[in-house]
Amino acid sequence: MPEKRYTVYYDGKVEEGRDPAAVRAELARILTLTAEEAELLPMDEPTVVAGNVDKDTAMGLRISMLRAGAAVTVKATEMEEGKQPAAEGPWKTIACPHCGTRQMPARECKHCGQSMKKKQA
Repeated sequence: MPEKRYTVYYDGKVEEGRDPAAVRAELARILTLTAEEAELLPMDEPTVVAGNVDKDTAMGLRISMLRAGAAVTVKATEMEEGKQPAAEGPWKTIACPHCGTRQMPARECKHCGQSMKKKQA
């Protein structure tokens, strides 16, 4: 039976009255992005920030991002075993070479903490 997984989207909007630069900086902290990576966060269109995650992870990320002042959407999907969600948004997600979690490009996996560089043979 397919397992229910979740995709978290940053909607590209900032809560009214919040400073977009401050929201971007807080999102960078939450998503463990470098300053350069955070600058790639579009402030006007939806972006996948985490895909193929469990409910607790998705809801925790949603709450953190909402507190930061970002508009967030979480969508549930039933994944077939071994399949990954397609990226929807301006970035294509990548799979961690260690655990397979799909996510935005980053230095370290948000799920397992390993380097996103390919495993050495």
